[in-house]
Amino acid sequence: QERVSKALPGRDGRRVIARTFHSHGIEQLRAAGILGRILTPYESSAIVKEAAAEFPPVLDDNAPSPEAFLQEVKSRPEFTGNEAPFIAAYQERLRQLRAVDLQDITRDALLGMRTGTVRRLPVSHLLADEWQDVDTNQLMWVLEHHNQGVITGVVGDDDQSIYGWRNSLGFEAFQAFKAHVSPTVV
Repeated sequence: QERVSKALPGRDGRRVIARTFHSHGIEQLRAAGILGRILTPYESSAIVKEAAAEFPPVLDDNAPSPEAFLQEVKSRPEFTGNEAPFIAAYQERLRQLRAVDLQDITRDALLGMRTGTVRRLPVSHLLADEWQDVDTNQLMWVLEHHNQGVITGVVGDDDQSIYGWRNSLGFEAFQAFKAHVSPTVV
């Protein structure tokens, strides 16, 4: 943000907004009046463990940790219905606390844009950097802006993808963007 402001003198630099997906999602959900209390990673982990304790098969030796399983499931926009019952228990605990975890923010903003309960960002152009590190929700969030008339672009290097542990898409993110947007590729 500072570099852009310095490079673009006057008010042009202030017109550029540089934030994370989560920051944008928080802003969108807050504007829609539906943002709950945001859990810390520690709080989220504790609730995951409580919910998973009710469903021991999630914890068998071949299954990922409850946190890893939840991360993988929530990296998709919609649940398929085949997820372990502890997902429902975890989400119910969040509902009771009127809270969201970080994974819910981008997903809820995306689903809200699709249903019209959340407005897209009030921008004409959207550029996503480090595209190789996006997950499915972040990919779909950008594509939803494109669908709603925002000129979108992405920048990244799939050889630098280091976020596989949090379900980043790597080269697949570039392929999906290219298929949906038909951009000029450099």
